Amino acid sequence: MGGKVLDYEAKRIKSEGKLEGRLEGRLEGKLEMLFDLVNDNLLSIRDAAFRAKLTEEAFKEKMQSYNG
Repeated sequence: MGGKVLDYEAKRIKSEGKLEGRLEGRLEGKLEMLFDLVNDNLLSIRDAAFRAKLTEEAFKEKMQSYNG
């Protein structure tokens, strides 16, 4: 059966949501790893912020909220 594949809006939205969730999860995981490296004195805040593509101030703010 060589029927046309239908792309329903709900199906497309669900796929986009899954992709967005995976990307956010990767970013959160990367940030957590960088926070741990900074806390263990293996990486400077400057270098960690650079790798996270954030300013040092933004990185520090995120790190403070992560550490509670």
